[in-house]
Amino acid sequence: MNPVNDPIVYSVIAAYLALMVGMGWAFGRLNRDTSDYFRSGQRGTWWLVGTSIYISSISAWTFTGGGGQAYEWGWAILWNYWPVGAGLVLCAVWFAPRFRQLRVTTGPEAIGLRFNELTRQLMAWKNLVGMPMLSGLHLYGLAIFGSAVFGFDLKVMIVALGVVVTVYSTAGGRFGVMGTDFIQTAIILPLAAVVAVLCLREFGGVGGFFDAIEAEGLTERYGIFKGDERPQNGTYGLQWIAASILFFTFLNNVNVGVSSRFFSVKDSREAVWSAWLAALLAFVGSLVWFIPPIAARLLYSEQVTAMPVPTPSEAAYAVASLQLLPAGLVGVLMVAIFASTMSSMDTSLNNNAGVLVRDIWPAIVRWRGGAMPSEAVQLRVAQGMTLVFGGIVVLVALSYSTVKELTLFELMMNVLALTGMPFQVPLFWGLFVRRVPRWAAVFSAAVTLVPGIAMFFDKALLGTTVAWEVRVFVQFAVGSVAFLMTRLWWSRVPASDRAAIDAFFERMNTPVDFEREVGQPSDLSQLRIVGWYSAAVGVGVSLLTLVPDETRDRLTVAILAGVYLALGLLLIWAGRRRVSAKR
Repeated sequence: MNPVNDPIVYSVIAAYLALMVGMGWAFGRLNRDTSDYFRSGQRGTWWLVGTSIYISSISAWTFTGGGGQAYEWGWAILWNYWPVGAGLVLCAVWFAPRFRQLRVTTGPEAIGLRFNELTRQLMAWKNLVGMPMLSGLHLYGLAIFGSAVFGFDLKVMIVALGVVVTVYSTAGGRFGVMGTDFIQTAIILPLAAVVAVLCLREFGGVGGFFDAIEAEGLTERYGIFKGDERPQNGTYGLQWIAASILFFTFLNNVNVGVSSRFFSVKDSREAVWSAWLAALLAFVGSLVWFIPPIAARLLYSEQVTAMPVPTPSEAAYAVASLQLLPAGLVGVLMVAIFASTMSSMDTSLNNNAGVLVRDIWPAIVRWRGGAMPSEAVQLRVAQGMTLVFGGIVVLVALSYSTVKELTLFELMMNVLALTGMPFQVPLFWGLFVRRVPRWAAVFSAAVTLVPGIAMFFDKALLGTTVAWEVRVFVQFAVGSVAFLMTRLWWSRVPASDRAAIDAFFERMNTPVDFEREVGQPSDLSQLRIVGWYSAAVGVGVSLLTLVPDETRDRLTVAILAGVYLALGLLLIWAGRRRVSAKR
């Protein structure tokens, strides 16, 4: 069956897009002001926030760039994912409740409380520049996958998918982002598990799978720890693994800037539960993402090599899925991969609109001596800017499609090193080192940015290629030394600045009283909306049992539909049970 000409595939995708638009509209009715639009009025439940944190951390890159790395180098790709889960565990144990207790709306706002207004503005503008670079990479990865599945032109896919994601992202605000993120998680994880099981079935189980790897002479190449056989650029060596742990576990999860992930949750206790849920999903997800591309290397290497994309190995997941999924589920697969990028992109678009409206715009208004307009006007501006940022992301993704020298994996890692490291280092230390002047973060970031830019443009400026792990270690060392050196100025810090620093840490360590600070919860609305839409997904997928000819394939589709439907009914039951309990 050729999926390009299959009307069922297009019907499934159309139904999914309609479902997401409807869900965005349903959650959009909960938006009363910009607080609701940017942080769900701090009424988000732990299960909604936790799934949103998790799914927004992955994108189609997982199935394209990450899948390409698994195809080439096996299980070492997990070093990109296990450290993320470990960082979320750290959040659950200590940082998540304290991040929620900051009681602000955006990451730069929290940064301003810890440091100063200049730092807040610099980090806000950094987000405006850095977000399109990373989201454009996610969109580019999604277009690669879509191009491999449908055979469409890569640039056409970027534009078409970018427009759809942008329009949807504007609809529901933070509530809509989290609600659709939950549905997207509910769709993608069970389907990924099905694809992984179908791959293992081709080898007679897990044992046969590893026997096939050994028979192909790939055991050493695919090892979690690399010996002599590893990439020439040092990727997955011990130094690279150490850099990955430093970056993804600590700098990417434990810093003032990323505290915004927990601003939407109801209170301190639910912040802990949301972090534990995100960590659990991160570890579980990493177990199923990369079986299919490895299976593609063993079973369908010729088909992978023939894929019409810049780096054929990045289409390995698509090839394995198309070969093994029952008829009818190809559309659901595309929906799942589409969902993974929507979840990361809509979060980024919402966050960037929040930074503009709550951080940059007020600063400009204060500078001009004016006053901010009404909440209604701010809400409309936020929605309009979400559309603008979506257009910028599309343009950035188009520019990535012209880069031929780097794989998607290398491109992602280099973009992360440039846009993250110089700013994450001082924001990390700022949680632990109190006695530094409030300009310490700006000084550290400025010093670290110099080697960061030099290493990003390494060939042009340095005449050589700088490995990713070297970028991480150099920038961390430079940034740390610069930040800690500012302790020498502590004796000169005025009393007002010391009081502001003390106030930040006192606020961060004061538990949230939800009823007094926020008021009325919306748990039941969240349960009902998500429950009914989850059930709708189950009903829709159940119709696809009529498509396959073989009984075994019909059973596979039925099991998947049953999982979706059971989840929806469970949420609906939980919502009604709480209503009955209140009566």
